[in-house]
Amino acid sequence: MTHSNSVFPHLGPVVSTSKLNSTDKSSKRNGTHFWLGRAFPRLSVGLGVLLLVLAYGVLLSTPASASVTPALKLSTTTLSFGTAAVDSEVTRTVTLTASSGSAVTVKSASITGAGFTLVAGTFPTTLKPNQSLTLELQLRPTEAGSATGKLSIDSSTATSGNVAVVSLSGTGAGASPELKVSATALSFGSVDVNSAAKDSITLTSSSTSAVTVSSASISGAGFTIVGGSFPLTLNPNQSSTLQIQFKPTAAGSDTGQLTINSNSNSGAKAVVALSGSGTAATARVNLTWDAPSSSAVPVEGYDVYRSTGTGAFQLLNSSVNAQTAYVDSTAVSGTTYNYTVKSVDNSGVQSVASNQITVAVP
Repeated sequence: MTHSNSVFPHLGPVVSTSKLNSTDKSSKRNGTHFWLGRAFPRLSVGLGVLLLVLAYGVLLSTPASASVTPALKLSTTTLSFGTAAVDSEVTRTVTLTASSGSAVTVKSASITGAGFTLVAGTFPTTLKPNQSLTLELQLRPTEAGSATGKLSIDSSTATSGNVAVVSLSGTGAGASPELKVSATALSFGSVDVNSAAKDSITLTSSSTSAVTVSSASISGAGFTIVGGSFPLTLNPNQSSTLQIQFKPTAAGSDTGQLTINSNSNSGAKAVVALSGSGTAATARVNLTWDAPSSSAVPVEGYDVYRSTGTGAFQLLNSSVNAQTAYVDSTAVSGTTYNYTVKSVDNSGVQSVASNQITVAVP
């Protein structure tokens, strides 16, 4: 049975009713063969619609490029300096950060309020995204009482008349000088007579304002100030060292006192007790002599005598010294002695004294 051409009027003409071989580029439907090329127009229209829809979707899904608005972030909007002594300085900081994906230009910064100043920060400055700038502010009150101020920051983020503001506050306190002395007593221990020992006292300004040390005086035999000059002004936390010397002139205990005068609120006068002992320094005097060249009586030994100045001679050895040498181990440094020797026979009879020698012990 053969189908007429009108059965499929929109699909194109019938090519053949016979069986197609494997080389025919055609399609068969209900026994009728169609060239694929004649079916393409409908397929092409369908693709065109599809491509148009896809293109339209792409246009709809692609956002229009938008500019990023610069933003400036401040670490704080209020800044307290606490309490500061009059004429002393307290420093605080404020950090500015470009917090969006766009650079920010900090055009200027100004400060108002008595005692407040901007001590670190250069303008104009451009901050890249996430870059920061630290501003350093200072309060130096000139009088006691509350102080307020304002830091104004103008940048590329600000609209007309709109700037970032940081409120500032602090309190000026009246001067309160305080002097701290490192010790209230100083002991030098035992020191040889005519020898010097040194120790020190540290003075520190322990308050928030300067302290003035007007003078220092010392009393007591052998005690002197050998390091330190007055008047002396110490700024807060600043220190100075006074050197004290003890040089006893005689054996025995000595006491003294160091008095320090200042404008310290806790007391205008600070006292340090001083003590030390003078000790007679021992020395050794080596004596030698010649034996008698002739003696009617055999010499058993010798007695050694010593005197100080014009005083009487005193026997040094407790028993007869058999040698022609003797060591005086009881001599004191800084003293001058006179020595003489007498020979002794086996009956204990002494000869006349030898010649006298004088020895000055250093």
